[in-house]
Amino acid sequence: MRRLPIADLLVAGAIVLGGLFGLVLALDYKVGSLTRMGPGFFPLALSVMVIVLGAASGVRAVLASEPAEGGGLERILPLAWVAAGLVAWTLLLRPFGLLSANAALVILSAFARRPVSVAQIAGLVAGLTAAGWFIFIWGLGMPLTVLGR
Repeated sequence: MRRLPIADLLVAGAIVLGGLFGLVLALDYKVGSLTRMGPGFFPLALSVMVIVLGAASGVRAVLASEPAEGGGLERILPLAWVAAGLVAWTLLLRPFGLLSANAALVILSAFARRPVSVAQIAGLVAGLTAAGWFIFIWGLGMPLTVLGR
C-alpha cells in the first residue's frame, strides 16, 4: 500500500487555487486575440500555466509516492515551521521593521531543518536585511524601515 504525500498534495492544491484566483481576476479584463492582445490576455495565460503546473506537480507527487512507512508528522512539521515564519514576517514587518521580521522568519524557519548554527542564522538575517534594504527601500523607495517606527 502506498502513502499519499499529503504535504506535496497540499502545496500543489494551493498552487492550483492561486492559479484559479488569478484566472477569476483575469476574466474581468478584455482578453483580445493572439494578434491584438488585451489587458487580460497575459494574466489569463499565466493563470492557466500556474494551474497546469500545480496539477502536474500533484500528479507527479502521487505517482512518485513511496510505500507506507512511518508517520507523516515529520514531513508536515517543516512546512508548518516555514509557514509560521512567513506569518511572523508579515505581522512584524510594519510595526517592528525589516530586521525584526527577517529575524523571526529565519529563526522559525530554521526549526524546519536541524542542525543549524547560530552563525548561519545571523548570516541569513544580515543578508536578507541588507538585500531587502537595497532592493525595496533604496531601489524601489518603498516606505519600509529597518528598525521599526
